[in-house]
Amino acid sequence: MRAAACQHRTFPTGLFRCLALVLASAVVACDEGPRTVTDRLVEDPWAFAQSTMAEGPLLVQVEGDPFDAGTAALEAAVIDAMTTAVTWTGTARFAADPDAVPNPDLRVVFTFNGTAGLSGRQQCLGHSSGGGPSPDGRIDASASFCDGPTQLATVRGEVTDRSDGRAFAALIRQITIDMLSPRQRGD
Repeated sequence: MRAAACQHRTFPTGLFRCLALVLASAVVACDEGPRTVTDRLVEDPWAFAQSTMAEGPLLVQVEGDPFDAGTAALEAAVIDAMTTAVTWTGTARFAADPDAVPNPDLRVVFTFNGTAGLSGRQQCLGHSSGGGPSPDGRIDASASFCDGPTQLATVRGEVTDRSDGRAFAALIRQITIDMLSPRQRGD
């Protein structure tokens, strides 16, 4: 009789645990981090970036304004997030001013809320433009690492960020890591 009572008590506890797990999964799904897709056309994009950064900053071009924050504020936010993302070296430098970089052909082009089907090649050729805020707070990003018209890597991602910019910064950091991190043996 005692065993039956214990089984009866564990069922609601097990059910409660199951419901708690389902609810926790739902909360995590609602607050997902950024999702990205990476296409590297060279084995080690970091080697290209590192050689330029030895002489000065790497150029970052920003197209679109998903917050209506203004170009300077958005460029500063992107550069700050990119610099924070590069943890594998202390020499990462980025700049939005083409006159402040040693090689303006080598650059990262970020397009926010651009046209559907935008390709990295279009970004590297200068045939891309971004958009403003979307009504649902979603931010679509396409970032291409370019050497002149040549696409070295492209990362696409999206996130929803309606308020403080934390999800946006996380998206930029993830894109930077996916695009520039050196490959490890076995990758």
